[in-house]
Amino acid sequence: MALVARERPVGAASRWRLAVGVVAALNAVAALGGTVGLVSGWLSLGDLTDRLPFGSSVLGGTALAVLVSLPQALLALLAWRRASAAAAVSVLVGGMLVGWILVEALFLQVFEGLQVAYLVIGLVQVGLGLLLGLHDPGLEPRALTAMAWAVVADLPRFLGAPFHRRAHLRWGATPAEVAAPMPGDAALPEASYVATRAIDIAAPPEAVWPWIVQVGADRAGWYSDDLLDNTGRPSADVVRPEWQHVARGNVVSMSPRTPPSPGTFFTVESFDEPYWLLWSKSDSVWSWRLEPAPGGGTRLVTRVRACYDWQRPALALFGVLLMELGDYPMMRRMLLGIRSRATAGRTGVTTT
Repeated sequence: MALVARERPVGAASRWRLAVGVVAALNAVAALGGTVGLVSGWLSLGDLTDRLPFGSSVLGGTALAVLVSLPQALLALLAWRRASAAAAVSVLVGGMLVGWILVEALFLQVFEGLQVAYLVIGLVQVGLGLLLGLHDPGLEPRALTAMAWAVVADLPRFLGAPFHRRAHLRWGATPAEVAAPMPGDAALPEASYVATRAIDIAAPPEAVWPWIVQVGADRAGWYSDDLLDNTGRPSADVVRPEWQHVARGNVVSMSPRTPPSPGTFFTVESFDEPYWLLWSKSDSVWSWRLEPAPGGGTRLVTRVRACYDWQRPALALFGVLLMELGDYPMMRRMLLGIRSRATAGRTGVTTT
């Protein structure tokens, strides 16, 4: 019986992964066709064109490519390569498709049969992602359900990020903190994306620091939407001594692959324990500052600076999608996750 219990999810996972890949590939091709049609003028929306942002079918086609075609193609590739992240990405991409249809209906002020069909397809993709995750032997169903609900709760933030960009680029931070220099600023002075965010934590810097230094896909996770950024593995709720050694050149991996592939990890550039820490990679820097606050607390400030490499358009578009849509909701949840763990004050004990 034990052998059957172990083997069954593997076969079921393969079938659900195939379904995820097929649906995503068909969606990617259909969205790409719509993109080409809108940009070239071959596909006409008639009077509805005036209701598009700036009345531009080219802009509408570009948005279709960035928000639908590219994510769907990425999902199809992940499913084809049997990547463990396929379940999480299916939930996100399906949610993005649902959001796209709802935003489209809001702007165009029409809701027709094709839109209903794609709304259903988006919901199907969310369901397929959850089913794939449920049949992954490495995931516990109850934990997966909680992670899925966290993603659903963050969907408005993913989809709405471009519409309040100025506000979320300084979430929680004061004007003085936004203007103040941070480690790593000089490394990318002409960054395309600069976000400074902050949060108050009712624990001293010495209690917050351990949670930050053990971050990484191959270690504690990211304390964020684990279904999306940690391949469905819950982030650690304990401080682990073996993850506390900090040294220049240490790898902070964003991928569970060992060794991580180029571009999927930061390295520790410099630090002053427990007051600031700087991670860097070729196209971005990520800095942390922990300032003692009145009452024994900490003011935690973090800044991300990133460049889009337009000499490689596909990579640049992926970077735009990742940063402009994903960075704010993930960083917000990460800061809240660090705060909840640090204030629990129970090192070595699981937090809730």
